Amino acid sequence: MTPRINSIKKVVGEISYEELAKAVAQSGPLSKPPKTLRLQEISAAKPGVFQWRITNENVFQSEANTLDMIRALEDPGKPLEAILVFPAGGRFFVMDGHHRLDAYRTVSWKGAIPVEVFQGTLEEAHKEALKRNSRNKLSMSKREKSEAAWALAKEGRFTKSEIAELATIAERTVGNMRSVLRKLREKEPEAAEEYTWVEALMWKRGQAPALPEHDWKDQEAQKIVDALLRHKIAGPLLKHPDITAIALQRLDPNLPSALMREWDGTDYGEEPVEL
Repeated sequence: MTPRINSIKKVVGEISYEELAKAVAQSGPLSKPPKTLRLQEISAAKPGVFQWRITNENVFQSEANTLDMIRALEDPGKPLEAILVFPAGGRFFVMDGHHRLDAYRTVSWKGAIPVEVFQGTLEEAHKEALKRNSRNKLSMSKREKSEAAWALAKEGRFTKSEIAELATIAERTVGNMRSVLRKLREKEPEAAEEYTWVEALMWKRGQAPALPEHDWKDQEAQKIVDALLRHKIAGPLLKHPDITAIALQRLDPNLPSALMREWDGTDYGEEPVEL
């Protein structure tokens, strides 16, 4: 029996980019890259190293995608498409295939897992993971692309054009991010490294981000998402946006305009560049 969405065993990464870099420096090249690995031999790095998606973004599509993979593993019981992994310090870290790894973990897969070992540097792997996230079946949302670009801007290792290409956003937006980042680092250097792009925009507008409130709102929003998924309401909502709009208006005639005001106030990057 296929598990419910809330029972999917998700991969949680704990190793940072800096820790991976140290592990790479201390380990030599692989003599013979493996073509398969066991489940326990595949680890995950922290979000932002190889996994660029936001955990609470595109939740329904993400979970439905994983459930499809779980069903494929259960019937006919064959392994999925190879997972792309990066070798470091005698371990292998998933670069592309986090949902596949979630599916394997959920069914407690005992067999061999096909893998492709990335042949390149950590920086090249970092970039390649974002490229694949941007173009794979479950496309990244505008917010995810903006937050990925913001993270790359903070790293300071890439040019404006490289960031724009990797995150598939406009160079103009990257230029704006760099402008905001410079000012934020001048005024509030500690906060600069912690703020998301959305929070940095709030700071720019003079709306000091209230992080505890942001976390509270995020938690409450996630409860609604979980309820929609649990009661199988999310599918119909997404399948017929026009009907969803009518339903929301019937709940409260003022709700659609309130939603539009909220969404319009969340600008993910398309602001004029300040020189």
